[in-house]
Amino acid sequence: MTEHLRHGQPGDMHEGDMGHEDVGYEGRDMRSKPVLIALAVLGTIVLVVHLFLTGVFHLAGWYYEKNLPPKNPMVTETNTDTRIVPSSEPMRFPEPRLEQNERMEMHDFRMAEEKTLNSYGWVDEQAGQAHMPIEKAMEMIAQRGLPTTPRAGVEPQSVVDTGKQAAGNSDANRAAGKTTPKKKK
Repeated sequence: MTEHLRHGQPGDMHEGDMGHEDVGYEGRDMRSKPVLIALAVLGTIVLVVHLFLTGVFHLAGWYYEKNLPPKNPMVTETNTDTRIVPSSEPMRFPEPRLEQNERMEMHDFRMAEEKTLNSYGWVDEQAGQAHMPIEKAMEMIAQRGLPTTPRAGVEPQSVVDTGKQAAGNSDANRAAGKTTPKKKK
């Protein structure tokens, strides 16, 4: 390094030099005064922007309050804290309501569905629609198969004939000794 870049006299030993004569620092390094001025300018800009935005928000709030529509005379003012809801209040709202205890409500719903899926019962007794356990329905389908569409050219059986045939084959008719005549083709 050249002598004009070094600090001090040639041959002076400074702490950290470790005996090297070429160790030093550049004399043209930045001074602290410009750094402090830049920080002061930056702080001033931040303060001015903060004050400007505070003023804009206060002005917007004042303008909003000034231009609010008049209050409806039918609305009553409440002095209570509306964030506190009594336990009976949610029941006044129509269905569907928000869940209050998600895990228990979902558990109860799933248990009711499991009971329906794994038991016998009426869906619509007037129409003769019933439900049965899934396992039993799967066994019946495996034994009987799924209903198929008739082949082309074959006349499908009428609902009336199917009903008469089912009535003739019922247990009540067999017990009485009645039999239905076979349909002639």
